[in-house]
Amino acid sequence: MLTAQATPIVTAPSPNQPQLSSTPLPPPRPGGEAINNPNPEPQRALVGASAEQLTRIEQFLPARSQVTNYAVSNTEQRAAYATSDLEGKGTVDTVVVYKELGSESLFLAVLAPKENNLTLRSSVRLNGGIIYGSILDKQAVPFAIRDVTGDGRPEIIVTSGVGASLGAALQIYSFDGSSLHQIAFAQGHTLHLDDGRAGKPAEITAQSRYEQKPRRYHWNGQIFAQT
Repeated sequence: MLTAQATPIVTAPSPNQPQLSSTPLPPPRPGGEAINNPNPEPQRALVGASAEQLTRIEQFLPARSQVTNYAVSNTEQRAAYATSDLEGKGTVDTVVVYKELGSESLFLAVLAPKENNLTLRSSVRLNGGIIYGSILDKQAVPFAIRDVTGDGRPEIIVTSGVGASLGAALQIYSFDGSSLHQIAFAQGHTLHLDDGRAGKPAEITAQSRYEQKPRRYHWNGQIFAQT
């Protein structure tokens, strides 16, 4: 089983795709000579959303905030951004993971439509400062919205952490229209969410590199508890 790896992400320059950021220059040596990185991170193009979309959303987040990206392949990255009817009332909410400039913390936010704009309904601080996942581990869930409790309403799934060596936490939140509520928190280096059959609760498995077998978490009607 492959473990998740967290890597910093930069957007790839393209004449047709607006970019969110660019690769920083290496710091100069004392004598003015640049330091060359022998293993530079691959540049990845943004998919699934445009820079204009994200910029518009960021207007309704706290000042100087930016939607976070995560790798989906060696050449592509995706923004932690999705829309869904979280309450089942026919209203489409916007869900994002963002980071404020100068902060090392990630935040999960739900924004609701208000006339032709958006309004921030609720936000919570997440574990760590990076979206955590492996492009090789197809069972990993860096960011998603889907029903995992079997009640027909979608929940928000985010896996985040500090770095690959320290592992991460798979966190699941429900939204009641005004507040986000954490219903799952499982830590480890390998984190999987098995949705099982439609209409049935999912199962979470979590394992650190020091454990011989994974821990399992099941829905008890209120939270995903270790069993």
